[in-house]
Amino acid sequence: GQLGKNIPVVMQSLVSGDLDGFVELLAYFGNWDKRQNIIACPYCFKSFEQFDAFLKSPLFQEMSTVIYDKGIKIVNSDRMNWFKQEQRGVLMRKPVFLPDDLKSQKIRQYQAEMPIKGLMALGANVQVIPWPDVYTALMTGTVDGLETTLAQTVQSKHVEAAKYYTTLELYYQVVSPSFSRKSWEKLTDPQKKAVEQAIWEGGEVYKKESTRQLQEYEKIAMEQFDVKLIRTPLKPWIEKIKPAHEEFIKAGLIPKETVDYIAQLKY
Repeated sequence: GQLGKNIPVVMQSLVSGDLDGFVELLAYFGNWDKRQNIIACPYCFKSFEQFDAFLKSPLFQEMSTVIYDKGIKIVNSDRMNWFKQEQRGVLMRKPVFLPDDLKSQKIRQYQAEMPIKGLMALGANVQVIPWPDVYTALMTGTVDGLETTLAQTVQSKHVEAAKYYTTLELYYQVVSPSFSRKSWEKLTDPQKKAVEQAIWEGGEVYKKESTRQLQEYEKIAMEQFDVKLIRTPLKPWIEKIKPAHEEFIKAGLIPKETVDYIAQLKY
């Protein structure tokens, strides 16, 4: 929190060179290039294989170049491997099975356009609150829940206030180790290669650790905090969001060309 109250502030510090690097979800780059919003658009990808093919595609490499031109280097953009193994869902005070269960519920979301709009399209009353303030917001009733992963919310003790976690598989998650362009360009070519290799190796460890945490924190949530884990059919959620996809395109949140490009990807 001392490096920046929220991620958009941290990203500006990267551009200015006040920070050298950070590790965060790709979803935040949607504020800089609307095509990046597709990554966090609920149910825009049919499978993880399709998502992975998109990240390896020429279009995504061109998108990464746009981000670089704006001041941030996405390291290993052509071979991203920092995939979270947990699926996203909602931690709530009341059980959630269907999209209608979100109506009138105040749900915290992070400061990225597409995740906010996606949650709103599913019927939630979205509240944008910085991560360090979420625990207090839950305890005081400022929000009724949040969209998150189970391990993340157990680590932050949010499960002390909310006891129902519904897995929704909203979108696939890839974390992006990134550098300030100013810092990156100060490195020699051998240093850059060393960083790229270290980040690749770190990604392989990250996937294993993410799998371990998934198993560990499910157990902690149920046994230590009496959290009820809910797995509900996803069809009603996918059907709910379908009309919103067209609205997102009309509003310019996700370019139609990007949606069409993904649809024709071979994987």
